[in-house]
Amino acid sequence: MRDAEIGACGRRGKTSFSRGFPGEANFPKLEQENLDGTLGLLVEKHILTPFELNNHSRAPFCYQPDVITAAMLEAESTLDIALYNPNIDGQETIVQMIMFDEMELAGNIHWGCALRIQDLSSPVKLKLCGLLDPPEPHGRDWCLLALRLGLCQDKIAALDSQHSSHTMRLLTTADCSIGALITSLHELDRLDAAEVVLRSAPIFKIIEHVSV
Repeated sequence: MRDAEIGACGRRGKTSFSRGFPGEANFPKLEQENLDGTLGLLVEKHILTPFELNNHSRAPFCYQPDVITAAMLEAESTLDIALYNPNIDGQETIVQMIMFDEMELAGNIHWGCALRIQDLSSPVKLKLCGLLDPPEPHGRDWCLLALRLGLCQDKIAALDSQHSSHTMRLLTTADCSIGALITSLHELDRLDAAEVVLRSAPIFKIIEHVSV
């Protein structure tokens, strides 16, 4: 099985996310599920335009995951992000696309670039291992990435002294965000690895508030 496509959308009117996910599938719940681990594949989560879906468009515009994640990385505030939809010659906000225009849901969401690199799925980490473990002619492999992520020489030496994947140990132990990882990979000109994270990192993570 090389790829799979799974579709989901929110219900009309108020989102079921604010009511604890009863019944219908929707994007916030789908994002929370560990589809990557379940399917053993790199999972890309694309977002269809809510405006066109609401108006029953036959060919709604699709926002690519790398575009969404890059916008989050560059924005001062994720809630201010607006992306251009050429089908309607206008912009749609992240609040419309993810939160169904319900601003009160912001307190239940951690956005993707602020999540820790430990939140990357296993298939994403394994793909990065395949790209960054082999020695690179200009030294732009796991070792230089470790320096960019702030690891001291002693910690890097400890990673290098073991026989398993250096990159996997780095992704397990480094204390940094997914956004910092993407930025470091761009600074190293490892666009191949950066693209993997941009396209397959979680867009957000739902925080479950427990009443006491």
